[in-house]
Amino acid sequence: MVCLNKLGVSGGLPRGRLKEVLEAFREATGAGIDVQLKILQTLPSLIHNYPDDIKGDLLAAALNICTTLQNSKNPSVNNIAAATLQPLVVGLF
Repeated sequence: MVCLNKLGVSGGLPRGRLKEVLEAFREATGAGIDVQLKILQTLPSLIHNYPDDIKGDLLAAALNICTTLQNSKNPSVNNIAAATLQPLVVGLF
């Protein structure tokens, strides 16, 4: 997760692998709090660094990951997911 985060933040992920990365994030939403927080830290960078690639189904997947984590029972994850989701939605418009 740490490597994916660094690659996403730096824009170093291959564009053809974004779907796989988002799928891995989706599958990891049930993992520990540290993993969930890393996902939430990485999503805005992915959307910012790959705006021409993350649209349609990929954008829906990213937003779905945020909403899934917003339903977390952990208040920290819940609040950070809500704070992450808001700028992502605003950025769409």
